[in-house]
Amino acid sequence: ENVNLGYLDVLDEHDGIHRIAYHFFDSRSEISDRDPSFGQSPRDDDGFNNFPVTRKADTTIIFLPGLLSSMTGTKSKALLQYCQGRCHSYLCFDYRGHGESDGKFEECNIHDWMNDSRSIINFAVSKSHYGEGKGSINTSNEKSASPNIILVGSSMGSWIALNLALEFSHLISAVIGIGSAIDFTRHLYQNNLTNEQRA
Repeated sequence: ENVNLGYLDVLDEHDGIHRIAYHFFDSRSEISDRDPSFGQSPRDDDGFNNFPVTRKADTTIIFLPGLLSSMTGTKSKALLQYCQGRCHSYLCFDYRGHGESDGKFEECNIHDWMNDSRSIINFAVSKSHYGEGKGSINTSNEKSASPNIILVGSSMGSWIALNLALEFSHLISAVIGIGSAIDFTRHLYQNNLTNEQRA
């Protein structure tokens, strides 16, 4: 199925380097296996004549799971099947302190998970046709030159996805929320922290 399990080294300015586990389905490899003309103009009889191969292959869907969830959950598996059926690339991962990634949950916070997610976007760009050989995010703010990245967030993942969309508007074309907890940090702040902690 061309789904690769890998580990991404993420540098944290306070905690050094830690590893983030991910699954990556590369639609370009999938199309290439089916059709050796991948990357060229599609022929009328190649099975892809109803859509541009290069445009579909440049679409990457990234799933951001919820708190205490992992990349092996039912939502993630369903999205993988969706992407495989439509030749979209798919990337899912475990936050620090979750699943197969480094770290202890009780020692991590929302800042860490935001940083992990930024690194995953950078990784997705580096794996796209646009990012080959560049190794870093394009900061030109030109949507036409960027890959088509769609973020799908579940619960806390939706909150992270919305913040990422604001930060990387030139890279992210859409955000889809599932059970979005877009204000969970405010409720957590109001209901669970002491006055001393808030200060």
